[in-house]
Amino acid sequence: MKHFTGISTLLFLIVFLPGLACGSEESVTPQAELEVAVNWYREFESKYNDPHTGLFDRAKGSPGWTYTYPVYSYMAMYRAKKDPKWLDHTIVRIDNLIDQMREVPDWGIDSWTGYKDGTRGWGTVTYTDQYDEFMVHDGHTSGAIAQFVRAIYADPDLHEKYKDKADHYLNTLEKNIVTKWYVNKDAKRGKELHLREWGGWRNLPHNQYLAFGTLCLILRQVSLSSYYVPTNPDFPRFYMKTATEMARFFKEELRHLESKDAYLWDYRPGGRREDSGHGNLDIEFVIRAYRQGIVFDKTDMERFARTFIHVLWNKDESKPEFRSHVDFEYGKEIGKYHLRRWMWLYEFNPQIGRLISQYYLSHLDLKRMNEVLANLACWQAGVVAGK
Repeated sequence: MKHFTGISTLLFLIVFLPGLACGSEESVTPQAELEVAVNWYREFESKYNDPHTGLFDRAKGSPGWTYTYPVYSYMAMYRAKKDPKWLDHTIVRIDNLIDQMREVPDWGIDSWTGYKDGTRGWGTVTYTDQYDEFMVHDGHTSGAIAQFVRAIYADPDLHEKYKDKADHYLNTLEKNIVTKWYVNKDAKRGKELHLREWGGWRNLPHNQYLAFGTLCLILRQVSLSSYYVPTNPDFPRFYMKTATEMARFFKEELRHLESKDAYLWDYRPGGRREDSGHGNLDIEFVIRAYRQGIVFDKTDMERFARTFIHVLWNKDESKPEFRSHVDFEYGKEIGKYHLRRWMWLYEFNPQIGRLISQYYLSHLDLKRMNEVLANLACWQAGVVAGK
């Protein structure tokens, strides 16, 4: 196998992932026979072991992207090895995010009076001509935080050290983010992406409402815990109802590519084709919905896996590249979008994990690699998503 420069730890490993179902007609090399030229866990550890690097400041806008990935990353690293140091790292990042929540901006920017509702969030002036709050930012950031809550509630051995933090985080999310969107769920102020002119999540691109759907799915799992104390007794029903409606809506928008028995879909209803980058949020949602028996079944997941194999991949195992969009004609043959959550489809076709691992061995210069490396560490450890 070719050796790649710029890798801090080169170890030749034999990785065995037992019991993963292969849901594709592809001929797949058994995982036990694969040599992987890097220990992804150690690669992440060598690069991102300091949780205090690049903390979020509200003046930078929304933390929905760059500043949320460390939380996802540390939680993935915890799932890979169960080392509690990653929970400690996660707390540093979550405390920073929560500390930066505001009801309205506090640096001299006017805002819509409706934001003065007693709920805090992570608004931004980046996307409109004034301060606004977006479901996708709230959903993506809060989904990362909710993963911590879920992990702590699920393991009583962690309660002595971490449950107070988990309770605080859950209370913060429910009293602010969840309450905000729950109260506005039937608002009819317009058809924009932000709360100021909100007219329902069906007006959003798929990835944007599904980011909030992912939050609902995680909090629904939390709500099933005996340790859960809701701030609003209707929230458990709200989580299930919202996630189910979003799952049904998204599934109805999928197009079945019969020749490959795969799925194609658009960025938004009636819009351009979905790109592989935003598709990460779509894939995370459908996997979590599948885990909970909501709308999507194993046949659906196998079709999503075939989308990756037959639509995105260039069919080169040694130098895999991937299309920029979920379509044969729209976009570019080679895209530079991250495949951080497409990775989780390896459960339904193990070849996907190997292809993505090989891809990143050739693209270690890409930015925002933290969650990618952490998810690859989970892949090497045989950990699947959403359980």
